[in-house]
Amino acid sequence: MTGCVTRRVWPLIRICVAAVFLVALFRVIDFTAAVEVLAELDVGTILLVIALFGAGQVLSSLRWRLALLQIMPAPPSLPALLRLYLVGMFVNLGIPTMAGGDLVRAEFLRRAVGARGGAYASIVVDRLIGVLAVTMVAAVAALAAGDIVEADTKTAVLKAAVALAVGMAGAAFVLRQLNGGLWERLDPFLSAIKTIARRPGVLSICLAIAVAVQTLAVILPISLLAKAMGIDVALSSHFVLVPIIILITLLPISPNGLGLRETAFVVLYGQFGILAEQAFALGFAWSLVLTAFGLLGGALLFISGADIVPGRKRHKGPVG
Repeated sequence: MTGCVTRRVWPLIRICVAAVFLVALFRVIDFTAAVEVLAELDVGTILLVIALFGAGQVLSSLRWRLALLQIMPAPPSLPALLRLYLVGMFVNLGIPTMAGGDLVRAEFLRRAVGARGGAYASIVVDRLIGVLAVTMVAAVAALAAGDIVEADTKTAVLKAAVALAVGMAGAAFVLRQLNGGLWERLDPFLSAIKTIARRPGVLSICLAIAVAVQTLAVILPISLLAKAMGIDVALSSHFVLVPIIILITLLPISPNGLGLRETAFVVLYGQFGILAEQAFALGFAWSLVLTAFGLLGGALLFISGADIVPGRKRHKGPVG
């Protein structure tokens, strides 16, 4: 009963949290001025941003498939994994369930390949690599930015990067030492994680792809939106601030980060003298891009239903 109530109440809580953030923002910004900033966007910039972000989703799907190839001989095709990525984005909008997009991706994949351990392990690895890439980009940018970035911000980013890198390296080392029967028999998930952890070359390629995605499909599009709206911020500043905002919006406290994302834009970009209305418009424009792709995932889910990954009902692989 408690779980059922939680599933019903939690989406409402997330909506309320988003509403609180948005109401607070509207009390400190001139909404009309923010709309005027948004109106500065031109069609060419919008289409380019959509194309770059879409290309990033293709690269992310390729990264995911590369990890899957290490633990199963015939993973779903690249288009099928891309559809799952978009469906995950739809779920992250908070419609119609509280389950995270990663969990839904894992479950659809599990149904398609019949390997629960491998499916969920690939999602965990994919997410960790993505978070590591975001943190690395922020750390390198902070070091290269010089005096453009405040010392406290730079220190916090570098500490987070070191802690995450050490933690992941330690976890990988421990997993590689866990050998033998009990783990292999009782925990297919751990077995799949270990298999991927023993492929540093593959992990390096996946990390490189993740860095490329963050750079070309997230930071660059946001910088293009900012330029089109007349927001004067150095590119190096975007490389530091955007990853921080991404990490903040990973907190599952509002639908698709709505409200939380815009607040982060206002607070962080405000440190660089950007007006609250401009920062809000930039964050809201990016939220619209994410929402558009999420709705595309919803349309694909509506059309395909349970067959979003067709043609694979059972899988008998080495790990599962």
